Amino acid sequence: MAIDELPEVTIGDRIRKSRLKKGLSQEALAKRAKIGRKYLIGFENDQYFPSLYNIRRIAGVLQVDEDYLCDSYLRFINNNPSEKILSIRKGLNLTRKELGKILNVHSGTIKKWEINISTINRNNFNKLISLIDKEPTY
Repeated sequence: MAIDELPEVTIGDRIRKSRLKKGLSQEALAKRAKIGRKYLIGFENDQYFPSLYNIRRIAGVLQVDEDYLCDSYLRFINNNPSEKILSIRKGLNLTRKELGKILNVHSGTIKKWEINISTINRNNFNKLISLIDKEPTY
């Protein structure tokens, strides 16, 4: 399969495709980005999700825009997630308890997300976003 035909669905896909376009091995990219080769392999195979810090390092070496490598979850958690979660909950006219029941988490967890004590995980983020996608637009 030609490099241009490789998928770009996941972060791992985009890292792999960009690396191959640059003609770099996994070892060379890992070394230049100053990350472990095992982590890079995990990123490319979508076994691990890179932090924004590692995304920046990889993007710098590959000379691609960070936003190209990032997905919606990484962008969300790195741009005022607590305010967004509160806004989404209020926009859906739900209490913390009601939202917690939908997401199958304790209302205290919702509160921690809203006051930025803890970070919503990828699975719960996807559930939260699916609630917005189900809402009719007027």
